[in-house]
Amino acid sequence: MIRDWGLKERPEVGGWEVSGRDSEGGTLRILVQVRGEVLSLLIVNGTQEVATRQLLNQAAQALAARWGR
Repeated sequence: MIRDWGLKERPEVGGWEVSGRDSEGGTLRILVQVRGEVLSLLIVNGTQEVATRQLLNQAAQALAARWGR
């Protein structure tokens, strides 16, 4: 899946990320994390690249804090 989706490793949050465009041309960022038997999939969709990236980073940090990373 990591290769097929073109995911890039994000070691600071313990996951992998991919970015692209949705069907309407908006910014789409996805973060995948695996913790034991738990798969987390964060999807952020927005109109502005910078705001979408910042929101995904905030969500990723919150998730990492939840798991004690």
